[in-house]
Amino acid sequence: MKHRNWSGVQFWTPKEVVYPTSIDDLKQIVLSAKERGLRIRAIGSLHSYNDLCVTPDIQVHTDKLNKVLSIDKNKMQVRVESGIKMKALVRSLAKEGLSLPNQGYILKQSLAGATATATHGTGATGTLSSFIEEIELVDAKGNVQILNPKTNEHLFSAAVVNLGCLGIIYAFTLRCIPLQKLKLTKVKSNLKDCLKELPQLLKTYDHFQFGICPYTEKVITVRYQKTDEPIRNRRGYILHRSLLKFLAILSFEYLPSPRWYFPTSFKTYRAISNNFSCVDESYRILSPSDEGLYVEEEIAVPVEHLESAIEEAKNVILEFSKDHPLMVAAIYVRFVGPDTRGYLSPTLNQSVAYLTYVTKIKDGFRELFQAFENAMFKYRGRPHWGKIHTLTKEKVKELYPQTYDRFVEAKKQLDPDGLFSNAYIHRLFEGDQK
Repeated sequence: MKHRNWSGVQFWTPKEVVYPTSIDDLKQIVLSAKERGLRIRAIGSLHSYNDLCVTPDIQVHTDKLNKVLSIDKNKMQVRVESGIKMKALVRSLAKEGLSLPNQGYILKQSLAGATATATHGTGATGTLSSFIEEIELVDAKGNVQILNPKTNEHLFSAAVVNLGCLGIIYAFTLRCIPLQKLKLTKVKSNLKDCLKELPQLLKTYDHFQFGICPYTEKVITVRYQKTDEPIRNRRGYILHRSLLKFLAILSFEYLPSPRWYFPTSFKTYRAISNNFSCVDESYRILSPSDEGLYVEEEIAVPVEHLESAIEEAKNVILEFSKDHPLMVAAIYVRFVGPDTRGYLSPTLNQSVAYLTYVTKIKDGFRELFQAFENAMFKYRGRPHWGKIHTLTKEKVKELYPQTYDRFVEAKKQLDPDGLFSNAYIHRLFEGDQK
């Protein structure tokens, strides 16, 4: 049976598909694969846009590893199985008066997939991987490794952003915070004013992001601030989000959307978003996307280079559009604080601005993304592991000069024969494992 990732960019046919329900199942899968000379890739929601999940051998679905195992309110921690979907996790925490410190843009991903690729939200926190306190992982020998900063700092720092190539994760222990209410406000602006006010905006709001129409100077800013105000406009928010999803589907899936049309589409988005405001619990409004079929590349740029990076990112789209009038793109900007661990975290020891290209699934998007990458590399931009990118071993070593070799050391220790590798992993670590 042929499988595909969420966006339909990748297709493959594994020899075997398994659905483990326990850690003992995971051990058996590993031992059986080794005996038969087959490789393993564990998958969650298949939301990675690239070939991260593709395998011709054994595909391990983690969907049935979806339980909340325990909640410790004294320690503010939750222990959960790795395949739990982010939506189920945040809803379970909310019932206990808890939440994660931050959330990604969507909630359809599995926890294992989101952390393996350093998925992030926007705000002063690090990536979702920075919330991990402990990992329970089945390595290539079928042994269970309990990894935390105290027992093994080195392996833990590799495993929090692991690309699925160190083993199969059974469970995580995550750091939580008390459930909070946020006031969401959307405000129209222009790019020049937004960048001028940015230091104050980041200081004032707990979470802040903005979207750019590269064919104009118009932007939509989204601001979240902690509040004790009563919940209001919940239904309005649901309707608002539904209208935006409808507009996105029209723009990126069904309409021809030539360059001349896109500013009109963005104007409609701005009209819908006109100073929209609501108050609700954080888990309900921090992840606004229900998705539409499009492709993304996302690159983390040190925040001090943001203004120059935006200008170049816009120019890449404008130049590309001259020869590809039906290929349109939008840019989204979010902010992430430094991760203190994670050898492959794009935000390790640095605050970054993530610039996201969103465009249609059409011929030409790979060339557009390549031009975007080339423009961002001069600012030490690091692509998101789960989005479209063209990274090779040489480029990864250049972008992660202090930690690449450390990750490879951990990989050799936990998976010396490449049991959990595929073509994607081979490109990034070619020569380190067969």
